[in-house]
Amino acid sequence: MSHEDARTDKSEKDTTDVDAATNAAKAESETAPDDYRKKYEDMRSHSRTWENRAEKSLAQVEKLTADKEKLESTIKDLQSELSTAHSQVEDAQHNRDLIIHIAALGGDVEQLFDSKSFCAAVDKINSDDDDYESTLKDLIGKHSPAAPSPSRLTWESPNQGISRGEELWQRRQRRQGA
Repeated sequence: MSHEDARTDKSEKDTTDVDAATNAAKAESETAPDDYRKKYEDMRSHSRTWENRAEKSLAQVEKLTADKEKLESTIKDLQSELSTAHSQVEDAQHNRDLIIHIAALGGDVEQLFDSKSFCAAVDKINSDDDDYESTLKDLIGKHSPAAPSPSRLTWESPNQGISRGEELWQRRQRRQGA
């Protein structure tokens, strides 16, 4: 082969290579934007999916936070109610023990606890003191009224007429009948 034929061959080969490269670049440019655009759109829709999930999760977190705050306030309310109930139980047990002790010492519990001065005096004494029982006996003796005289009794007797209780009962019967 001659030098000229080799050159022509080479130039044809170079042209073919250039044409092939151009065609490949053209083919790539025509398909590449579509592929990248498709990938971009896919990734964009994928990111929207995650964005929606994040928004839903944020809403759930906010709801759970609000629920947690409600529960914490409810717990605080219940704890305060519980402490109030405990103090009421302790007071009731103390009063029960006091009533039992007063009854054991021979005091009229109902009558004594009707007296504000007796209640105030009993509240001032400490049940852990050594002289608690003697102090309580003194208070019972001091605040117990003397036995009522027979003239103060309101039991019905033949000459007494209608008792106050009977009179109130009759008034009630008349109101209900009217």
